[in-house]
Amino acid sequence: PLEMVQMHSTGKGKSTTGSQVADSIALDAAVDQLPPGSRAVFLLFSVEGYKHEEIASLFGCSVGNSKSQLHKARKKLKQLLEQRKTIETAADVELNHSLRTPISRIGSMP
Repeated sequence: PLEMVQMHSTGKGKSTTGSQVADSIALDAAVDQLPPGSRAVFLLFSVEGYKHEEIASLFGCSVGNSKSQLHKARKKLKQLLEQRKTIETAADVELNHSLRTPISRIGSMP
C-alpha cells in the first residue's frame, strides 16, 4: 500500500500563481520529510480521499491508529511550514535591509 502513495498529485492542469507554485513546492518538500507511515496516511486521507476505515484495512491497523498518524502528520507539517515561513521572513528582512543602501553611498564606492 505504501507504494501506492509514493508519488502524489501536483494538481497539473490548474492555473496557478507564482505564490501558489511556491506554496505547493514547500508543501511537497514538507510532506517528503514526514515519516513513511504518517506520510502514507496523510496522502491517502487528504489527497486521495480515503476514509480512515479504508486506510486501516489497507495497512492492517486500527482506525484509531490511522487517525493518530494523520494527526501526527498534520502537526509535523504545520511545524515544518512555520519554520519555512520564519526562515523566509528573516531572509526577506535581510534582503530589504541590504537593498536600502543610499544612492549617495553607491556613487562614492571604490
